[in-house]
Amino acid sequence: VYKRQCLDGLLTRTQNSQGHASSVFRDVYRKQELGLTLLIILLLINSLVMHKLVVKPLVHYIASVHRGEPMPVEGALELQFLAEICNASLEENREAQKIIRHEAEHDPLTDLLNRGSFNRIFPICCQGKSPFALVLVDIELFKSINDTCGHTAGDEVIKWIAAQLKSAFRSEDYTFRIGGDEFMLILNGNLDAQLCEKRIERIKKLIGEPYEFDGHTIKIGISCGSAVYPDDADCAADIQKIADKRMYEDKKINHAKR
Repeated sequence: VYKRQCLDGLLTRTQNSQGHASSVFRDVYRKQELGLTLLIILLLINSLVMHKLVVKPLVHYIASVHRGEPMPVEGALELQFLAEICNASLEENREAQKIIRHEAEHDPLTDLLNRGSFNRIFPICCQGKSPFALVLVDIELFKSINDTCGHTAGDEVIKWIAAQLKSAFRSEDYTFRIGGDEFMLILNGNLDAQLCEKRIERIKKLIGEPYEFDGHTIKIGISCGSAVYPDDADCAADIQKIADKRMYEDKKINHAKR
């Protein structure tokens, strides 16, 4: 009987110990399971936050760089700061490029298009099928203006004539200062020789008015020659020779009148 009681007591204690151990194990397992779940949730949240604040903005930044556009200011504060700096640098570069391009294409004295621009635009007009007119303009006795009134007066005369030429024609026309006292105009649209001549006479009359500068009354005259494509030449490239020839004919007439 005594042995039986001992065995029962031992069995009971063993069962109690096993139950307690099992309970402790279940608690530890639940805690580990809960901790692992929380860790996974935190990792997912961290991934979502990283995607929203870092990965997605970087993807947008790269796409904006490829398109040459300003970066969207988004994401983490550090990335927003980086985007603002890059956007400011991009804007500065664009403004610098505009200035450089403008200076490369325009005459510094008159702000008209220069010879380089003419050499680029004229062949394009010649290759097209649309009609256009080429007008050559030369200031009469310009050297005497410089000799009599000074080079400053000469520069002012050139700027004044450039302004008159630019204002007398349409925005779709091109006005060039080729160099010195020589100008060229490309008039676009449906033009004929008669209409072109009317425009030239109008600008001659406008420029023929006396110009006052620093107490000097300067009488200005211009010689012009024009040619219209396709009326004057089948080949558009030939109209420059025709316009040049007509300008010198006009110059001879003007000299004969003096």
